[in-house]
Amino acid sequence: MKRFKIIFLILTILTSVVLITSCINPEENDIKSSIIAPEPNNVMLEGTWKVIDVILNGDNTEANNNRTTEDLYISKKMFKFGNKSILSPNFTTKYISTDKFFNVNYPTIDPKSFTVNEYVEIVTISESEGFTQEIIKIEENKILLIADGYLYFLERISDKVDDSIYLKYKEDNIKSNIEAYNGKIGLSVSIINKQEDDYNSYRDYNSYYFYYDNYKKKNIIMEAYKEPGIFLANKNDFNVLSFSEVWDGENYEGTLVRKLVTDDEVSLSNELLNSEIPFELTFISDKYISYSSSETINSSNKYYRIRELNGNGDSKYLNIQDIAGNEGLKILNETLSKQNEKDSLNKKYNYSVDDYINIGLVRENGNWEFKTSLVLGEEELKYKDVNINIVPKIDIIKTKASDIKWSEEKKKNENIIDMVYSPEKNFYMKLDNTNLHLYSIIKNEPLATIRLPEGNKSLIKIEWIVGNNADLWKDYFIKAGGEKIQN
Repeated sequence: MKRFKIIFLILTILTSVVLITSCINPEENDIKSSIIAPEPNNVMLEGTWKVIDVILNGDNTEANNNRTTEDLYISKKMFKFGNKSILSPNFTTKYISTDKFFNVNYPTIDPKSFTVNEYVEIVTISESEGFTQEIIKIEENKILLIADGYLYFLERISDKVDDSIYLKYKEDNIKSNIEAYNGKIGLSVSIINKQEDDYNSYRDYNSYYFYYDNYKKKNIIMEAYKEPGIFLANKNDFNVLSFSEVWDGENYEGTLVRKLVTDDEVSLSNELLNSEIPFELTFISDKYISYSSSETINSSNKYYRIRELNGNGDSKYLNIQDIAGNEGLKILNETLSKQNEKDSLNKKYNYSVDDYINIGLVRENGNWEFKTSLVLGEEELKYKDVNINIVPKIDIIKTKASDIKWSEEKKKNENIIDMVYSPEKNFYMKLDNTNLHLYSIIKNEPLATIRLPEGNKSLIKIEWIVGNNADLWKDYFIKAGGEKIQN
């Protein structure tokens, strides 16, 4: 009897469960899975914004008539403010300490003058290649946008963008998001040129810009420009980095200074590097800088460093775990162990693996390679560069690894130094000892060639730009001091 009661009780419970679940709406039953984070494209910034105040960054005085006074438009379809624009933009958002954000990125700005919030929401608007703009949300309908040396305070006047504005904007743009033959492309390249004599070595940095417009087949435009220094598109603005070095006997001083490019001039400079030891850049992006240093001229004794490229110019060196995490540390240990078996590493002069910072990014055979330098031997010291095959966890390398067969390219031109394809592989660049070439894959002859000065060359930065942003980059390249190269 007791067994029968137990069975009856179990059946009753099961029946109740079936009846209850059958009465619940399946969508309500799965309500947990239907709760998702808001899509970045549905950000609260969507709408039309009016400029209510403009401050010149640094002087805290009203900006002059060269400021942008047009409305700002933000939607899933477009971003447009002044001469900066994107079709089908990408949106990301993050919360960060207000003081930390401004101290690192904009040290001349005092956030307490316009907000009391401990944390600030940052919305980043970008395209797949090229332009990026950060917007700081101050209140629900009030934002701060920093561009070209100005602080723009804006107020939302509508929560949408009128379709007529989008249609006109779209018609004015030419294939902004697709790199194609019948559109516009820009190519920005920065190169280090090295020359040496018996006493000193000299380094010179130049940037070059190719502009190609094939939208109107009967009126193809192909232009090339040169600018002394390193032209760099940073988030929200454009910069030029100037390098100088002075030799006074055995004494040396090298400096790297970043300057903001505005409509009027190149201004608001800050020092990124100052060294009494000769150094040369091996890689640069909007976020990071890599360089090598050597205590003596023409010496193979060098060490590498990677740093963040922040507003103060005093960021710490990145170590192996900063760059590639625990997996990177494991790979480094394996690399050093194998090298020790081959060549016997000097324990005194090599860096400790616990906080390994002797890491750099170097261009080699059409790819970016992570390298370290090792000290070998005991009595007779030797120095050796070694590749570290790590995968970075930080956003440092934006270009994909090349599938170029370097041995075949060397057979075609033994003087070739580098070769890079555009993201869609419709165009490519070749660098050799004497020239910089831009090609389309449908032609064997270069679209344009730039003659280069004598010296040993290496690529330190390359960026492809498409659509009307190719015009924007060209305008700022010229403002930075770029001059047109006559064919």
